[in-house]
Amino acid sequence: MTNTRYFYVKQTHGAVENENGTTFGKGDLAFTDSAEVAEQWKQGGTVEEINADIVNEAENKINALSDEYKRKEEKIKNSNDPALLIEGKQDYEIKLLREEEKEVTEQIRKDYEKARHDLIKEAEKAQLLATTKVTESDKVTAESYVNRFIANAYADYDKAAQEFMETLEHLSDSELVAVQKHLPQLREIIYGNEDKSVNAGITFNIIVDRLSEGNSIPIADAIKQLPSAESLGIKQKQRAAIRQAFESKNGDIITTLQQPSARQQVERDEMYAGNSLGSDLTRQRNARQ
Repeated sequence: MTNTRYFYVKQTHGAVENENGTTFGKGDLAFTDSAEVAEQWKQGGTVEEINADIVNEAENKINALSDEYKRKEEKIKNSNDPALLIEGKQDYEIKLLREEEKEVTEQIRKDYEKARHDLIKEAEKAQLLATTKVTESDKVTAESYVNRFIANAYADYDKAAQEFMETLEHLSDSELVAVQKHLPQLREIIYGNEDKSVNAGITFNIIVDRLSEGNSIPIADAIKQLPSAESLGIKQKQRAAIRQAFESKNGDIITTLQQPSARQQVERDEMYAGNSLGSDLTRQRNARQ
């Protein structure tokens, strides 16, 4: 039974890694099959678990369906029922089973896709009220960093700008949002000290981009990363791939055993004509005709 758990990574410095070594950053939909890893993530406080039971339910339904129809096919193939021993009867019954399995599977996928769509819509409504919470402590921290940058800029602007941008890399999401309030002051200092306006624009935009990373990312964007309906049913896909490979190989064997057409025989005669063995085979066949 599949029991994958899904989490929304909600903080810039909250990257997590699952048991397979896959890393997830802010805004990503992290997933794990390990209860231990899930607990570690939750204790870290940088993720929010998403109730994605619809994924596991659909996956398990399709896999169970695959197991059921595999047993039904095997029962037909191994049956001693005289009615099933008639040439072509087993193939016909198996074809009906596969069509039935496909129809039921498609319905499960449709139901899942609708549930997934509803989950996204609910998240989008909730997100309208969601913001990054800024505390008084965040405001004080932000103001102190901005004031330090402004003061240092009078002595050595280039050094001050570099140190300020390095500082931003270590701020929390809420602190980054708090700094956004000071953008007019930052813009004035940057444009007043850069030699060219184009350079000022580049520096200012880098800072704005970094500060925007503190904004809340819609959880709906993470939910949209849930598996698509077509990707569900790993057992069924594996079974279909094995069957396709077997039937393809079997088809090649049957083709080689079939009597060649007149045209194929002429082409073979032409091929054989270039060597003594081919000539002998051609003469023997013509003698029998």
